[in-house]
Amino acid sequence: AALVLSVLSQESGVNGVIGANIGKCNYNTPWNNKAGTVMSNSQKKNFLTIMSELGLDPNKTPVSCPIPRDGSYGGAMGLSQFMPNTWMGYRKRVANTIGVSFASPFTEEHAIVGTMHYLKDADKRCESVTWSSNTALNAEKVWRCDAAKYYSGLGRTTANGLLKYMNPKSSYGYRVAKRALEYAEDIRFLAL
Repeated sequence: AALVLSVLSQESGVNGVIGANIGKCNYNTPWNNKAGTVMSNSQKKNFLTIMSELGLDPNKTPVSCPIPRDGSYGGAMGLSQFMPNTWMGYRKRVANTIGVSFASPFTEEHAIVGTMHYLKDADKRCESVTWSSNTALNAEKVWRCDAAKYYSGLGRTTANGLLKYMNPKSSYGYRVAKRALEYAEDIRFLAL
């Protein structure tokens, strides 16, 4: 729970409000990149499929704008900021978990369950990486790894391939894991 909350805070939180930033662009907003739009051509087919399944207007549905330091493309959707290709791999699993016909990355409950499933998958892959013999440090590094995979994709398979997103202290994984540890302590205290 703490890790999911921390990822959601990082992905769409503004001033402590999760979901305050779900995107200010549209998939076809002109952008200076190879595709000429916010969303890469490799994501558009699945985005349009998702829009059709959900009965949403793709021209009016907000997605993330590109973050120049991280790449030339945006297009992440909803509270959890799933990319369309990633959501396609989770939508049926989320729908089965919740008991709906079609899961939507724009519905909070669905997005949160999708984040949970993604992080569980990341955790399985991160636990297989050898970090250290220090169990406490190992747990923190696994959370850093989970968060790094959330940000950069499940395909990165080595510690070295993930270090950019896990270290230094300004990295996505480091910030998310640090916040998750704080949330976990708050949750532990509230459960007393």
